[in-house]
Amino acid sequence: MSRVVSTTETVTLAMAESWLERNKNNRPLRDHHVRMLAGEMESGRWHLNGEAIVFDHDGNLIDGQHRLWAAFTSGKAFDSIIVRNVDPKAFATIDSGMKRSAGDALTKNGVKYGVHVAAILRLVHFVTTGARDHMAITKMSNAETLSLFDRYADVEEAACIVACSMLLRRLMPPTAMGALMYFARRHDNEKAMEFFDAITTGVNLQRGDARLTVRNYFVNRPPGQRPNARVQLAILIKAWNSWIAGRELSVVKFIEGEEFPTFAATPRHRRRVA
Repeated sequence: MSRVVSTTETVTLAMAESWLERNKNNRPLRDHHVRMLAGEMESGRWHLNGEAIVFDHDGNLIDGQHRLWAAFTSGKAFDSIIVRNVDPKAFATIDSGMKRSAGDALTKNGVKYGVHVAAILRLVHFVTTGARDHMAITKMSNAETLSLFDRYADVEEAACIVACSMLLRRLMPPTAMGALMYFARRHDNEKAMEFFDAITTGVNLQRGDARLTVRNYFVNRPPGQRPNARVQLAILIKAWNSWIAGRELSVVKFIEGEEFPTFAATPRHRRRVA
């Protein structure tokens, strides 16, 4: 058997098409992953990173089909390490290492609480872009997450506030509250902290207070029965909007398919209408 060899090559569209014809026994193609990689190539965020396109000693493609389809989809050539003459039995060992998460990438770049920041960033971007395509936000690449951090750098401070609170973490996962704090602190940090502290501790809250209502919403749901982070954020925004407007709130809910609530600024930040 020939020894394994590796080269660094520019993979053209013609090469990608030809190599995909040798893709015989690979895992099922994941369209969402192809779209994500194609977006990276189109935006210029894709870089030579040491990951290889791998062929066995019969010339069959055993790793790299998603990258090749992404090139074909985006119309962009890309540089890659190409490894040839691998034993077909090695396919079982490919991708068996632990993938680096967006949180890992942020932490590597000096961001505190990188795991929390990554999760909060996705929610913040979801709301900021109109709360439409949740799957596109969920499947963001690490490079895109780093780019978003440059846009929403204040998320790090919000993440620090929620991640450091053991009381909050007993009450709810910190992601939704972190996103709420990001938006609230941009308008009125004092009010944001007042809202956060009241929900976290429950001290001196009266019946009808939106903060008590939303606190009870989480207290009365065991961890395994809590909705996803998007719904949690919608619930928190509804409570914030009621509280900041001085309205009582006895019941709070959000039904999937319902229009996502818009975050209300504090009164002194509302635009005056002539």
